[in-house]
Amino acid sequence: MEKINLREVRGFSDSITVSFNFLKQEFVPLIKAFAVIVLPLIFVDLFFRSYVMRSTLNMAMNPDMLASSPGQYMLNILVANLAAIVAHMWMSFFGIAYLRAYILKYDQGNQERITMGDVWRVMSENMGKLILWGIIYLLMGMVGCMCCVVPGIYLAVAYFFTAYFMVLEGKTLSGGMSESLKLIKGNWWSLFGFLALVGLIVGMLSYVFGIPSMILTFKSMLTQELPGVYETTFGLFFASLGQIFLQVILIIGGGVRFFSFLEQREHTGLIQKINQIGETV
Repeated sequence: MEKINLREVRGFSDSITVSFNFLKQEFVPLIKAFAVIVLPLIFVDLFFRSYVMRSTLNMAMNPDMLASSPGQYMLNILVANLAAIVAHMWMSFFGIAYLRAYILKYDQGNQERITMGDVWRVMSENMGKLILWGIIYLLMGMVGCMCCVVPGIYLAVAYFFTAYFMVLEGKTLSGGMSESLKLIKGNWWSLFGFLALVGLIVGMLSYVFGIPSMILTFKSMLTQELPGVYETTFGLFFASLGQIFLQVILIIGGGVRFFSFLEQREHTGLIQKINQIGETV
């Protein structure tokens, strides 16, 4: 199957269509790379979530335990949330690195499938600045939301393309932040609407993956019995796997919008096509 040219100006609906076509085309190599690079971290996240879920249910059924050790309860929740944030950030890095590996092969006219090695090579080359940006982006969103929800949302959208610029265009952290602001100028509402719609789709699909875990929780509350370790592990693993993997829809969709906005501004894809015509004449 011929690779998709991501460097094209696309409308709102076309961007969603292309995003899902991309995922359909790349599903097998994407799953293989995901299994090696991301799945191990999901197991770490699963360990913390499983412990916190059983601890929380135990405290809910035994109020005296919660009253005697509220600090331990809060610490459990904090650790579980941090593990989930790290897993989601790692998935974001993975998705953007996959796009970079795809673009490199497209530019070379290479029709071979993306491999785990291709993706990991891109991730390792950009690891330091990606981790630093992930911490800054998280703190920025937290501070923005603490001051008021609106500034937090604005900053999250305004700097959304920073990591894309760093990985796909080779920018520094400060350069990526600056370029993201420039690219968003005049496109903030368009990107916000796109992310909100795709986020809604991802949320609805993630909800399906979370059903087994919710059933276990309701069952435990009704029977006043803790679920078995295997039941808890399976339910949480299914939920974590779905939530984190489905995030790739948002990442790929963001990449499609990134190239669309960039093409509107710089016409990179058009220039490449003109150069290719010149070489063949």
